[in-house]
Amino acid sequence: MPTSVNSVLDVRSSLQQDRMLRAGYEDFRAMILNADGDGDGSAATTGPNLAITDKNVFEVEGVGTMDSALLVINGGLLLTTNMTSDNVGIEIQAQSAAATRGRGVFVVGTDEAYFSSTFTLADVSGTDFCFSGFRKVEARQTSEGALTYADYALLAPISGDIKIYTRLNAGTQAITDTTEDWTDGQSHKLTVIVAKNGKVYFEIDGHTPAAEPATRFQFDSGDSIAWMWRIQNATDVANGTLITELAWGAQGDSIAPRRPGHTSTSGV
Repeated sequence: MPTSVNSVLDVRSSLQQDRMLRAGYEDFRAMILNADGDGDGSAATTGPNLAITDKNVFEVEGVGTMDSALLVINGGLLLTTNMTSDNVGIEIQAQSAAATRGRGVFVVGTDEAYFSSTFTLADVSGTDFCFSGFRKVEARQTSEGALTYADYALLAPISGDIKIYTRLNAGTQAITDTTEDWTDGQSHKLTVIVAKNGKVYFEIDGHTPAAEPATRFQFDSGDSIAWMWRIQNATDVANGTLITELAWGAQGDSIAPRRPGHTSTSGV
């Protein structure tokens, strides 16, 4: 029996609805609730807090001995007075990013995904690292220091140098210096795009970095990946970091960034 036009439209509508449910945009205009998610009275590494804005729900995990992930709306999301010691920080994700399907979670081989973050670093020497991009869905890393996630593709300002960090299947971490810099008080937009085939593309303020890995990083087909934004203080702390915009979704969505000369990255 031939497939009816209505049936095709229903399928397309369902697919589009699924993509829209996993897309998001946040400019941090209003904080509704900054709540202790696990009920223990703190945002220590025992569980994530919930940050609820007028648009989204985020999970905020403490890094190291961080005992309070205080988030304040002040022209953006301001990481403020409690970010005052070495080797503490937070990781921000979409709610349910630990699940294999949810907001901010995408499947390599099925989805074309992107994540962009725009933020200001008041003191670039105050960051051990500040990661923005995608990682494989797995239990959150709450310990300080080098990342232990098995797979990731991230842009990261490190003490003023913008670098690319990648790792595949728990192998050796690869670090590429883009040769581009981030100075005190500057704001930049970092974008990571994952093509349907798993290949990853990086952008700094809308342009391809001056230097990239010699071989394009590629996530494994079938893996579930989630966006993440993570900061950890250096001795000279990064107090006063301001996040003004986060955006994520499928590459075909209307708010998706576009690589120059590309309408799709599915076959690149």
